[in-house]
Amino acid sequence: MALAEIADLIFTIAAAEVNLILIIVGIYLLVNGTKKQMNNLKILGIAFLLVGLSVFALVAFGLTLSQITIPTYLGIALYGPFIYMTFHREKEDSKAKLMVALIFVFFLLKAYFGTFENQSTLYFNLSQISTILVTATPAAWLGYSATDAYSKLKDVDVEPYLRKRLWIMGFVSYVYAIGVTVARVLVITFQTNTQSGTNLTGAVISILIAFYLSVFAIGMLLVWVMPNFFKNFLNRGYQSQQEVQVEIDNKDSIENLITEEIKTQQEKADIQDKSFDDFKEELKQLVKIGYDVKTDIDMFTYLGQALSQKTGRMLIVCKGIFRHVVLDEFGELRPNIDLSQWIQALTNHLPDRLSKIRVDNSEEISREIIDELLKNQSIITITAI
Repeated sequence: MALAEIADLIFTIAAAEVNLILIIVGIYLLVNGTKKQMNNLKILGIAFLLVGLSVFALVAFGLTLSQITIPTYLGIALYGPFIYMTFHREKEDSKAKLMVALIFVFFLLKAYFGTFENQSTLYFNLSQISTILVTATPAAWLGYSATDAYSKLKDVDVEPYLRKRLWIMGFVSYVYAIGVTVARVLVITFQTNTQSGTNLTGAVISILIAFYLSVFAIGMLLVWVMPNFFKNFLNRGYQSQQEVQVEIDNKDSIENLITEEIKTQQEKADIQDKSFDDFKEELKQLVKIGYDVKTDIDMFTYLGQALSQKTGRMLIVCKGIFRHVVLDEFGELRPNIDLSQWIQALTNHLPDRLSKIRVDNSEEISREIIDELLKNQSIITITAI
């Protein structure tokens, strides 16, 4: 079998695999994003579906590349809003908004140059350059944003698989950005207007495209539809701070925790007045509500750990505080809360809840918790799905 035929076969298999994965992940994200009311997941789901279904239509219905240019690259451009809403929302960062706008400008360029059937050399080269811009830019930005979020979460006590999701997302995005850039530069350099051909250059380009597309698709499958065996592998040897600090098997243990915390705080503040009864009652409620959800690894646990480190209070108490904050704001324990809702709830209720258990500088600590959430806002997404 000639090299060109091998390259064709590799590319065909990879294309089928990539399209199937993108369609599956796209449907999964769209359904879960709708169910959990998370617009960033819905946008990414639509993006994957546009790309996967466009290429499927190319093969199944014999469409031309120019006919699928707009839906395919619109899907890729939608990575921009997803990145902004997952990693950069509510930050005073005009550069992130500029990046989203720039990605859509690149999409318009690709839509213009990519819809010409018969191109001159100039138009052909401009089309390839616009392909690099509209694909490598969001991929590189996603790679940077995900790896940056991963590094910020390194010292946070969350399950390792949550952090590794970000690392995988960043790695495969960088592979995609580098791969598409190298492939299109080769296309321009050797004027190869097909992804495979009878020459060595065409075969190399074909195999390169198959490689970076496969890496990206498989990586996104692992990130968003992570199988339990892989999750367990990433979590091997992990024991949470909560499990180390407090292991509760029965109600007597709750009372022991309450007694211990009350004693610690009373000694620390030398409080003997009547208002301490209110403190004890509040503490009992917090420990019990924290106990009821002791196995959660979710936003309440993450925020509880941050608050515990800042105040020196037990993790189980801090988890209870955030559950009360949510109850105060929404009247129910919502399973999914977006960033702006979290900020509103924390601003409105966290200082008061901290004051009730005699935490000094409650306003300042509340602002620090909000800053912590803004810095690691991607955890809202990775803990939700």
